[in-house]
Amino acid sequence: MGKIVDLSKWQGTIDFPRFATEADLAIVRVQYGSSTEDIKHKEYEAGLKTYGVPFGSYAYARFVSVSDAKVEAQDFLARADSMSKFYVVDVEELTCPADQVVAATQAFIDVLRSAGKKAGLYTGHSFYKTYGMSKVDADFLWIPRYQTNDDGSLHTTKPDMPCDLWQYTQAGKIAGVSGSVDLNVLNGEKSLAWFTGVEPANLDYPITVGDVKVYPYIQITGDVWMHSTPDFDESSRVRVLKAGEIYKNYGENNGLIAIGGGYVSEKYVVNTNQVAKTTSDVWTHSSPDTDTSTRVKVLSAGTSWKVYAETSNNMFKVGAEYVSKSYMTIV
Repeated sequence: MGKIVDLSKWQGTIDFPRFATEADLAIVRVQYGSSTEDIKHKEYEAGLKTYGVPFGSYAYARFVSVSDAKVEAQDFLARADSMSKFYVVDVEELTCPADQVVAATQAFIDVLRSAGKKAGLYTGHSFYKTYGMSKVDADFLWIPRYQTNDDGSLHTTKPDMPCDLWQYTQAGKIAGVSGSVDLNVLNGEKSLAWFTGVEPANLDYPITVGDVKVYPYIQITGDVWMHSTPDFDESSRVRVLKAGEIYKNYGENNGLIAIGGGYVSEKYVVNTNQVAKTTSDVWTHSSPDTDTSTRVKVLSAGTSWKVYAETSNNMFKVGAEYVSKSYMTIV
């Protein structure tokens, strides 16, 4: 698994082509209270989108009351990029009366949820206990806890409360950033896909059924360079593939997917399917051949079906069965 990193203006200028080779997920600071918008968040969001790194957004809280928390949340929503996968309120210091901090944090989260957003809470390990932040109802909890000698390595001093993300260092390193970064790991039952909303492509393909290879379809999720060889060097770039384009997956090599004629980073693809229409009545088969003994059922002419893969002997995989391509056409 790659790295989960949170970013703010302190990371300076980021080399996103390099950053994208190591990052699975970024969490970008959008504001420091309502009065201060992070001067780098739009630049970071643009780079992450260009190079296919999923990202969420966070807002450092400075609210002084419950009503002020609602205003901060609205400002956060207005500033964050629409492609953000989730939103986090970062409550690290007491800027409102202590007896209001739980209610104010909840009000902030409720505004995010009312806008249809997945809303999380980041708060300090001690702050969580001191101010009863366990009473806050959020979609996920993100907690920092570092080892005494914070050298950037993953360690065993985990948070002693249940949480979904654990920020384990402030001294991490990642390609494309010259200084240190905060690094995080999953720490609960939620998968990376829960945060990104993107199920990774299955890299176990092609599979073999008898003597026949079966290639699934993948879809490009963002504009990305295709390479002539399985590496990320600029010298091997061939052309730009566009978001939404669909290709056959011929297998994985060095973190790139072979698509016929070239390779593309696995970070930019998800499993998908095609839709094909039958041109005449046609039998489906239980295995990728046209032997009468493997017939299962007849598909009627003119009907459309999801196609999950294509075989090396010119058949479509329709669900768990196979149909000759001669009797179907992609629509």
